[in-house]
Amino acid sequence: MRRFLLNVLIILLFFSFQRILAQTDLITNISSPVGILLYQEQLYFAENLEGKILKIDINSDSATPIEVASGLSKPARLTLKDNYLYVSEFGGGKISKLNIGVEKPTVKTITSQLDRPDGLLIYNNYLYFTDYGTGILYKKNIENNSLPIIVIEGLKGPRDIKLYKNELYISESSKGVISKINLDNASQSYKVVISNIESCSGFLIRNDHLFVTQRYLNKILKININNLNTETILSNIKECVALEINQEETELYIASYADNKIIKYYDAKLSIEDKPFEKKLLLYPNPVQSQIQFKNLSNLTAYKLFNIQGQQISKGELLPKQTLNVNFLNPGLYFLKTESETFRFIKQ
Repeated sequence: MRRFLLNVLIILLFFSFQRILAQTDLITNISSPVGILLYQEQLYFAENLEGKILKIDINSDSATPIEVASGLSKPARLTLKDNYLYVSEFGGGKISKLNIGVEKPTVKTITSQLDRPDGLLIYNNYLYFTDYGTGILYKKNIENNSLPIIVIEGLKGPRDIKLYKNELYISESSKGVISKINLDNASQSYKVVISNIESCSGFLIRNDHLFVTQRYLNKILKININNLNTETILSNIKECVALEINQEETELYIASYADNKIIKYYDAKLSIEDKPFEKKLLLYPNPVQSQIQFKNLSNLTAYKLFNIQGQQISKGELLPKQTLNVNFLNPGLYFLKTESETFRFIKQ
């Protein structure tokens, strides 16, 4: 009877959730994290009030943060090019850079006399950055000492910026909108593409989906930029201000400014487009006791198997008409990921 009730509970959980939801604290007891950036399995983050840049190994269960630089004035967002980490110093009115390829990098100012610089990115040797205080989007050639050039004026509390398909997206926190501009268009006109996003701050875009933090609502939204379908994927994240995603697009890293920590959120289908009509490979039976079978498996297919905590259990390759033995698994919910599909199944 107890085993039966356990299986019923697992099945209910399976059909209640649309994707794997596993949220853990990557690191705690840090000071007011803002900008985060993932590079070569190292997560760089800015401690805003401490004026520091630190890094941590995302693959270690007990990694200690390593200090990269200190003495900055309220560092905010981060971006990277050729081993140079660019930092917006919100409190110092300037943007600096440092070479993370050396053991003790020197912080160098590349532009100053700004108000409150925030979001930044690099495109075609130009550093684009927002000034929250003046509502201006600037660009500056990083190959010389030229002064910044105004790209857009009149923005309302511009925060983060991201590049997607040659278009630069801007979160305007005071207006509650996401705007965009085509960087290859000489007219430099911009338009609002998503509105009614109160206190929008950090965001990122993958596969035509925008993930955006609502800082003072403590939520993270996922928005389809084509049809504007919107869903809340996380809530109760106190002052979530910045996001980063891993290369496999299965782990989302979230800076919680008020809780002084960085959260890791695992979702095996985090940014996969929902196009059921394109899905040809099928898995059955589900739930399964011992052997998984596949329909429409026509080629050699690599796979990875994950548990509900997002930990990889095994990997291998499947041949047409081959079955997968899962006798070794404990009862529970699991995820099988191929290059193009992610399947959820219950092991009884």
